[in-house]
Order: sequence, then C-alpha cells, then structure tokens
Amino acid sequence: MLKELASPVRLARQDDFAEGRNEDVTNTMRLPFEHHQSPEMACTTPDPVKKITSNPVNSREDLIDLLHDLLIPLQAGQSAGGARIRIGHTGTHFDQVAAELEGYARALWGLAPMLAADPENPKFSVLRAAWVKGLDNGTNPAHEEYWGDHTDKDQRFVEMAAIVRDSSVSQQSLLTAGFLAIHRS
Repeated sequence: MLKELASPVRLARQDDFAEGRNEDVTNTMRLPFEHHQSPEMACTTPDPVKKITSNPVNSREDLIDLLHDLLIPLQAGQSAGGARIRIGHTGTHFDQVAAELEGYARALWGLAPMLAADPENPKFSVLRAAWVKGLDNGTNPAHEEYWGDHTDKDQRFVEMAAIVRDSSVSQQSLLTAGFLAIHRS
C-alpha cells in the first residue's frame, strides 16, 4: 500500500487507453466520475459541470443560471446548521473551522448581490434560507457551528469581507432581510 501511495500518479489521457498502447497505466488515476462510456474515454463530464461550462452567459438570465448552478453543489457539503461548507480536504494553513467558514462565505460574493437585486427569485429561495440559517448559527457563540473568535492574522478576517459587503449592498441583503428578521422575532 505504501509503495502505491509513493508512486507518481497522473491523470489519464484518452490516448492512454487507445488500442496498441504498451505503456503500463496502472498508476494512472481516472477522474472520480463513474460515467466511463468506453475504454477509450477516460471520463465524461458530469451533468453539473456540463451545465456550467455550456452556459453562454449572454444575458442576465444566463448569469443567474450560472450562479445557481455554481452554488447548488455546495449544499451537499453544507453542515446541518448551514454555517459551514466542507467540500473535501484542503491544503490550507489555517484551522478546519476557518476553512469551512471560507466555503460558506465565498458563496456570498455572488449570492448576496443576487438576493439584493432580486430577493424573491424562486431559484434562490432554498439557498437563501440555508445561508441565512448559516449566518445566524455561525455568528452565535452558543451554537455548535460558531465560527470562533479571531486571532492575529486569522483567515476569519478574510471571510468577514464577504459578510460585511453583503450588509452594505442594500436593505434587501441577506443580512438585513434574513438575519435581522430572525433576531427581531
């Protein structure tokens, strides 16, 4: 097992599987999609990626669709309280909670302006609810998904920019319309 881990690994190319190829491809890694149509094809593009890459982004509606298609897969990695998103292992130098906050907050760069411009867009109602819940839980020191206190040179400062920007976008922002409504009730 250790020898396998130490072996150099590369992604498969289509010609690796062509007939007559003599090179050993045992250390070749196929992309993690199980939609192989033939030995000649190393992998196919999964549907969510096709939706994103085939979007021409020629109109406002295309841009809205693109944002939606980019954010929907994040929900699979979103925590029960909505405050953290884990999409896999990271190579970050900061703690896991900050990395999961990063997953949550980076989506706000697109989601917050979208909701400020069109807060009732039905495509984003589920996403909006999840991010509002996440903001409430992530900023609540009593909640298990609290993002934690900051320290010097903390990644949390970087992620605060997206959250603060959201609150300054408009009165219809994610913070104003959702987060504050929770705290007024």
